[in-house]
Amino acid sequence: MRFHTYIDWTLEEHPRPFYVGKGNEGRTRNPERNNKHKHVRKQYGFNREIVFTSDDERECLQKEVELIAEHHTFVNDELATEVACNFTLGGEGASGFKHSPEACETIKLAVIQRYTSSEERKKTSEITKRWCQTPEGHEHMNQIRHKWKETEEGQIKRSQAHSGKHNHMYGKRGENHPTSKLTQQQANEIRTRLLVETVASLASEFSVSRLTIRRIRNNQIYVL
Repeated sequence: MRFHTYIDWTLEEHPRPFYVGKGNEGRTRNPERNNKHKHVRKQYGFNREIVFTSDDERECLQKEVELIAEHHTFVNDELATEVACNFTLGGEGASGFKHSPEACETIKLAVIQRYTSSEERKKTSEITKRWCQTPEGHEHMNQIRHKWKETEEGQIKRSQAHSGKHNHMYGKRGENHPTSKLTQQQANEIRTRLLVETVASLASEFSVSRLTIRRIRNNQIYVL
């Protein structure tokens, strides 16, 4: 089987490389990759250039690693542009494939820099925020949130986030409740008049339900 290593370029006046990949004939012909890649293709157009071909998949994977580093298409590369679409340093996809010592060192240094450099973390955050603001990124994040909410952990955390003091209605009772139709003074008046008047007449006069009058009488709401 023949394998190819290719570079995707924008169709701007000055084309920029934005993705390096490896694949067989079928995968190389298929333009679909990740959501950011789709967004860049739509915005800038793209041309796929096959730069290396071999029957040895490992050679193509190694070439992929080298080209990602050379063209700075890894999103966390310090020289990457906003169109960079490789979310890994390459070399994945082959069963039993092992990186060369040089590639392993490159990956190791990139990971260390990513998690220890404040500037790198800031840059990663900015890249992620920009991507999340695109239609594709927004849709992707919504799918992740929806899946997370369906998990037991998500349900527990969502419940905790809206319970007790975290709830926007916490402590809002009686006349402080946003949907309250009565003041505390009116509720006190109703309690007094219930001694001689009916629930129905007071409900009609104050434009509230009979249940509300009964709950005032039983000191369940507008508590004294």
